Amino acid sequence: SKYLNTKRTYIWLCCLCNKNKNNRNKEEVVKIIEDNIVSIHNILSLMVPWNAPVYLKRIWCIYEIYLAIEHQCNLTIIMPPREKERLMAAIKRT
Repeated sequence: SKYLNTKRTYIWLCCLCNKNKNNRNKEEVVKIIEDNIVSIHNILSLMVPWNAPVYLKRIWCIYEIYLAIEHQCNLTIIMPPREKERLMAAIKRT
C-alpha cells in the first residue's frame, strides 16, 4: 500500500464483478477476465490458510495467476499477519 496512489487505486474482485458469468459463454468470461487483469496490471493473491490456500483451489484464480504472469503484471502474494507467522514457524521447523 505504501507504493499505491490511494486516490487512483481501485479494487476489483472477480467474484463481485463477474457475478453474471453463469449467464455468459466461457469464451466471453475468459475474455472479460483477461481484459480486466491486463488493464489492472496488479494482482493481489490472498493465500489463506498458508498451507492450503483456498485461492489455489479455484480454477479461475489459477487462471488469473497464469494471465498475470503471461502479461507480466505485478503479482503480489498477501496473507494476514497470523498466517505469515505460521508460515515462518513452519519454515524454521524444517
